[in-house]
Amino acid sequence: MNIPLQNLPADITDVRQSFGQRCFKLAESCGLEDVSKYFWGVTAEPQRKVPPVQKASSQQPLASANALPTVIVPGLSGDTASAIVGPFMCARNEMAVQGYETEVVWLNGRTGCDDNASSLRDRVMSLADRYQSKVNLVGYSKGCADSMHMLVNHPQTHHCVNALVSLGGIVLGSPLADTTPTWMRRVVQYTPLPTSKFGDGSAIRDLTCEFRQDWLAQNELPETIRYASIAAAPAPERVSRILRKTYNNLAAHSIYNDSQVIDRATLLPNSELLATVNADHWAIALPFTRRWTSVLTHTLVNQNDFPRTLLLQGVIEHLSDTD
Repeated sequence: MNIPLQNLPADITDVRQSFGQRCFKLAESCGLEDVSKYFWGVTAEPQRKVPPVQKASSQQPLASANALPTVIVPGLSGDTASAIVGPFMCARNEMAVQGYETEVVWLNGRTGCDDNASSLRDRVMSLADRYQSKVNLVGYSKGCADSMHMLVNHPQTHHCVNALVSLGGIVLGSPLADTTPTWMRRVVQYTPLPTSKFGDGSAIRDLTCEFRQDWLAQNELPETIRYASIAAAPAPERVSRILRKTYNNLAAHSIYNDSQVIDRATLLPNSELLATVNADHWAIALPFTRRWTSVLTHTLVNQNDFPRTLLLQGVIEHLSDTD
């Protein structure tokens, strides 16, 4: 497999090497094994061996003084699984001890982007007021599209947001949404679920390639916000069994996909490309193997290992740089 995301669009700034080195240094400082296998196209500098006594410690470095609160926006149907697994669930607990402030904003995962944008507006403004600072948004999957709609539809949020990061975000749409049959859309919208209200029928439509690309052509993201992107493009053997069908379906369009979105379709306009990671769409954010030691994680979700704490910490620290 060749290195993905070569010949980048002119508006994308490639900082993968420097961001990767930041993550490698963070990994070394807390005694983690070599993590370079998870980052495409980053040359790892020789790392000194960590003495066993230090390696036994899993303490993460403390948050920098400039680290802003981070708001994570989940993806499609994310709230329905919130009691089972949520984005960076374990990572957030680990990082809280080190002084990092992170929040997950649970929206209706079966509702269109405009409705979710309104709910997200209220939550973001409330959190910025509580923390008395701007916040960084990490939009995972559909959560990135919801965040984009918030920034365009609700200009009053601009003073609350420092940056938006696409983490496998559906920016230019996904061919999977294009081919979702009507009956499946109705299932997503109307199936009774204990933790989620019915949808509005727009959730999957808003993720289609036509809708997303038309929306971007008609709407410009605010220039006052910093943008960054993390794309996932796993080697085939790094895709969990449960995601292989959708991975193969997208491979007809591009082998560089994470089972839900093609790597180029996850890049925010005018953004820094922080990393292209060797992991599937679930592994980059959802800690199944950290939460469950069952048949599920040994069979269907069998490629879920990924240094999520390290990635999130690297993102926050990167966004903390003021020079």
